[in-house]
Amino acid sequence: MKSTTLRIAAALAVIAAAPAAARAQTDPTANPADPPAATSTRPLAVGDELRLTGADQQFTGTLKRITADSLVLVAPYRIYRLPRAGMTAGERAVFAESRGHAIFRGARVGILGGAALGLLGSALVTKAAEGRAFITADGVALGALLGGALGARSRRSHWERVDPSLLAQSPELPAPAPPPGGTRR
Repeated sequence: MKSTTLRIAAALAVIAAAPAAARAQTDPTANPADPPAATSTRPLAVGDELRLTGADQQFTGTLKRITADSLVLVAPYRIYRLPRAGMTAGERAVFAESRGHAIFRGARVGILGGAALGLLGSALVTKAAEGRAFITADGVALGALLGGALGARSRRSHWERVDPSLLAQSPELPAPAPPPGGTRR
């Protein structure tokens, strides 16, 4: 009875720890707080999360509008209209992992938590080995579902530098359309 429980717990621990151990072996020097190595040359787009520096101040928000001479950032309870010429540095938020990977990461943690709670709950509820196995399996399933849902909400992201020339250059804006109905004199 106890050997079955120990085998289940050991197998779950190995399954959950294997991807993290492999990731740690591939890049032991990586630190998420390190600045990015390369500068992005991808142009700015409406909807990008930006951190801009200009006039010794930092502005953070979502890019809502780009004009030839200004950038409009929207942050909670604030709207910034910033001159493009005054921006000295910028960073853009980029997701570092896919949604599927985040769900898998959350489900792995949920499996461990569900197995632990299932084992604890089964010890309190029943003494039969079959009953404990079913309650533990239910805990694993519920833990995986809850962990996967929470993992999807906690995707990891990082900031990439934006080429300063993209902040200062004016985008090629289309010519304004003529008014409807033509011009009247």
